[in-house]
Amino acid sequence: MLPDGLAVASPVSAGAGAGSPAASPAGDEYYALTWLDVRYDTDVLLARSVARQVGGELGLDSGDQTRIATAVSEIARNALMYAHGGRVEFVVEEEHGAQWLAIYVRDDGPGIADLDGILSGRLRSKTGYGVGLAGAGRLMDALYVDTAPGRGTVVRLGKRLPEGTRRSRAACATIAARLGGSAARNPLEELTRQNRELMSALDDLAAKSAQLTVANGELEAFAYTVSHDLRAPLRSIDSFSQALAEDYGGRLDEAGLDYIQRVRVAVARMDRLIEGILALSRITRATLRYERVDLSALARSAARSAAERYAGRVLEFNIQDGLTVMGDTTLLGIALDNLIDNACKYTARQPVAHIAFGARRGPAPQDGETFFVRDNGVGFDSRKADRLFQAFERLHPADEFEGTGIGLATVQRIVQRHEGRIWAEARPGRGATFYLTLARPGDGS
Repeated sequence: MLPDGLAVASPVSAGAGAGSPAASPAGDEYYALTWLDVRYDTDVLLARSVARQVGGELGLDSGDQTRIATAVSEIARNALMYAHGGRVEFVVEEEHGAQWLAIYVRDDGPGIADLDGILSGRLRSKTGYGVGLAGAGRLMDALYVDTAPGRGTVVRLGKRLPEGTRRSRAACATIAARLGGSAARNPLEELTRQNRELMSALDDLAAKSAQLTVANGELEAFAYTVSHDLRAPLRSIDSFSQALAEDYGGRLDEAGLDYIQRVRVAVARMDRLIEGILALSRITRATLRYERVDLSALARSAARSAAERYAGRVLEFNIQDGLTVMGDTTLLGIALDNLIDNACKYTARQPVAHIAFGARRGPAPQDGETFFVRDNGVGFDSRKADRLFQAFERLHPADEFEGTGIGLATVQRIVQRHEGRIWAEARPGRGATFYLTLARPGDGS
């Protein structure tokens, strides 16, 4: 790890000599390569171009050059938008025998009020542009930020240089001289390069889309095979088992009749598993149709259906009114059906099942709603929560609670298709709560 002090150091000042070494706070050396001020939109393009050139001069491959250029342009754009400008500095740093390309983006803006929220991805830029601060950090090997409200921000992006390519003081000075006199410091050239990259990316996307179309066709063919060719033998087994019981039941003892019944139960379970696999496949391939969805109404409908399925039990539902979201009505209805059925299933041992559906908001205005389904059932060990959403995984034996192990996997697939996430919290014997978030179309998440 690089010393924390390097995040707040001032390795290059306006009058620093490019290529000249100086002592870093860690006692190592650094070599200033170049710097530029960001005052206009074209300067952001220029910073991207210079970042790419610096990467090339230091022997980094084209992929690393693009990642560095993207990270720099993101942070430079932030400085321009939030602080009306800043400075980008490129430095080679020595640290514990290794060399790093360090890029400092400094501004005198208002600072970042909730840095942890931004780096965690909980808060997103209102502009919706690019990958943002957290994304820029993922493109690099290291990210350090020094900021406070009212005193500006310093972002340090770090890229470890390959072994065997150590740059001496003289080599850094030569690179700095080339960068200072380069005619490539032209934002139009960088824009042209970005357009070429975009066209190449679109070509790759078209090729992958064609491959996806072929894969979807194969999946549909497989689904047809499962639906018809595999279910036909099951129907035969069930039919002949029934005929055997009806026509020859009088010749069989109690054990023989029990064997026939076990066969028919196993066939029925296999049929339900196949139906679950087909449903999961259909959900994966279904086209999303976004519209305003009344989740409260869908939850009430799911509760009515559950009350009919579990007639004879005492089920109390508490459904919060007025919960709406943009999404696919059909798929979200399937998700709530599965979640509420799951809650009913695992509250079977309770004299009165209490099942709630509602939502809560995060503390910040940018936070969206988190929806939940809560029950007072048997619960489970939260350390095993991730297994819940894997197809055919069950935390409780099938002879205790019926089911196929497909329901929660289906819910997760629906939530993921809405670019959201789902997780669960529980304690054995204390019930369970399933949380889910759904991305808003066009929010850049």
